Amino acid sequence: MSEAKKPEMEYHILGNSGLKVSQLCLGTMTFQQSNDKKAFGWMPVVDEKGSHEFLNKFVKAGGNFIDTADAYASSEEVIGRWITDQTKEDKDFREKIVLASKVFFGPGLNTNGLNRRHILKACDASLKRLQVDYIDLYQVHTFDYTTTVKEVMSTMKILIDSGKISYWGVSNWKASQIMESMWIADK
Repeated sequence: MSEAKKPEMEYHILGNSGLKVSQLCLGTMTFQQSNDKKAFGWMPVVDEKGSHEFLNKFVKAGGNFIDTADAYASSEEVIGRWITDQTKEDKDFREKIVLASKVFFGPGLNTNGLNRRHILKACDASLKRLQVDYIDLYQVHTFDYTTTVKEVMSTMKILIDSGKISYWGVSNWKASQIMESMWIADK
């Protein structure tokens, strides 16, 4: 009896970017350095060794799209060490994955939300934790009613122009909020 052929991973173009991403995106919110704590105080976590095994299996299966966030700081650190380890074996490894992260949450008055200062500092902190020079897709984690969409967009342009991110996107925005950003972009 012949062994059944494994289905191959499918890829899609991310928006109009030309960037090819696997049909499946691996969310890594529960990837932690150890399994002795809960993510956000309640969610079971995967320790670093298990996280690296999971990432390796995902890539081996053809996955290339990995999502994290500044709110999952420990996850970014785990992914950063994994990328560094993979790059030791394959110097071009970073180019084979599409890394997405998100920004919004933070502990203080001006260290959360989508104000320019927070976005710029949060991006630098994510790059450091991820141990990479750029993030492929940097998303705003949720809408900020205290910062204008124009301010968010101009800040993302700064990050693109500086080479720290390739593209930016949104997460958890209403259709009307997305339409507003598209309207501003067309101006």
